Amino acid sequence: MKHADPNSLTIILPADQMERLDEAVQSGEYASKHEVVLEALRLWEEQQIGHAERMAAWHRHEHEEGLASGLAEDLSPEERLARFKADFAVHE
Repeated sequence: MKHADPNSLTIILPADQMERLDEAVQSGEYASKHEVVLEALRLWEEQQIGHAERMAAWHRHEHEEGLASGLAEDLSPEERLARFKADFAVHE
């Protein structure tokens, strides 16, 4: 029995996407469908990394803004929960 290569993947694409893959190869833009898929994954990874970097920058900014506001308090988890419950009870 032949075992599948753990680095291989079979995907099923809608007809219109398969057509675009074929067109990209036939036009000479890419040498193979494999190359098109690798390029798509590379772009997706760049997008994911960019999103993570933007989120980290936003969190740093928000943290710095919070510290600069002078309103930050160092509360224990129990104190945070008590305040949350108190705030929640006021809004019920």
